[in-house]
Amino acid sequence: MTETFDFYDKWLGIPPEEQPADYYRLLGIKKFESDLDVIINAADKQMGHIKTFQNGPYYAESQEFLNEISAARTNLTSAPRDGGPVLSKRENKPNISARQKAG
Repeated sequence: MTETFDFYDKWLGIPPEEQPADYYRLLGIKKFESDLDVIINAADKQMGHIKTFQNGPYYAESQEFLNEISAARTNLTSAPRDGGPVLSKRENKPNISARQKAG
């Protein structure tokens, strides 16, 4: 039997109706948070949590999440280069929430 394992929901508490999550939701902070310390601390917290899954059967998925969180941190703490707003969406990123797990 196979069942879908929703990593965003199970690991980060992001329910399916809030997926795909934007960078703010991925870090668990309020929309348009501008305090760099809040953003950095939230990213560090999420990364620490995801790292607890590195030694299990979901190593590859944990690495994908770490990359997503790192991208969120970088994007939200970097000044826009073109004068426009910092992107808050994970556009054109594959969603790793709907993976199959053998059961």
